[in-house]
Amino acid sequence: MFGTRDKEALVHSGALGLGLRYYYNQAGHEQHNRAHGAFQGNYLALEALTELDRIRYFLYDTSTYPYPGAESIEYRTQASPLLNVYWGLQRRLGKHFLFDFNTGVGIIAKPTSDQYYLFYRRDRILYYLDGAFAINLRLYVVR
Repeated sequence: MFGTRDKEALVHSGALGLGLRYYYNQAGHEQHNRAHGAFQGNYLALEALTELDRIRYFLYDTSTYPYPGAESIEYRTQASPLLNVYWGLQRRLGKHFLFDFNTGVGIIAKPTSDQYYLFYRRDRILYYLDGAFAINLRLYVVR
């Protein structure tokens, strides 16, 4: 790869997810003249998502052991599945904005490398489970 520069992506990570929300106590909010209605109020949510990261891998030539040299560089997309439970509140800000605050806990399957075989090319990804804590503050533009 002499004479060429590695091309990097502008965005190195992202996420794809799907979630469900249950807006609770809507009738109580209406009786006390508090925020209620479509996509407003306090909620409980369950969200399943996959975080995607672009990782640079160095592949080594093992024929030069014990001093392996870099053979090539690869870019791979690495996925981390995540399942979260949230409590949150969502309110309208004016006519065209929604404010959303939520906090929650979850479990994530994080990729890991096999430290005993640093110079061995592995096509299989190993995962370990870890806890996750999230606090989110979001602003949505709506019509």
